[in-house]
Amino acid sequence: MNIIDIKNSAKYIQSSFKCEVCKAKYHLEDIYLLATAEHEGLFEMRCHECESVMMVTIVNVLKEQQFRFSQRVIKTKLKGGTEVNKDDLLDIKNFLNSNFDGNFKKLFEKPKK
Repeated sequence: MNIIDIKNSAKYIQSSFKCEVCKAKYHLEDIYLLATAEHEGLFEMRCHECESVMMVTIVNVLKEQQFRFSQRVIKTKLKGGTEVNKDDLLDIKNFLNSNFDGNFKKLFEKPKK
């Protein structure tokens, strides 16, 4: 994505999405770019009213010589159906910053008997 695509995507998000918790409209300053690829971007929206967080991937698809937007909303849920909240993210961050050596394979493998 180039800068024009990013700006257009942010405007599209602002006009097309509302907070799923309190239904507030997002302001441009509530929209954060997390990552981009050639024709897609991962955006995070932080509600200025209730502080909930939502992520969306926006894909620019060339169709009839015009870019059209396609969207896929990522709903973040924990095992058991509960939504991920700020405390969950802080717990993960604290764990990763503590004594975690970066070896996810070792972390998730079953202990040998």
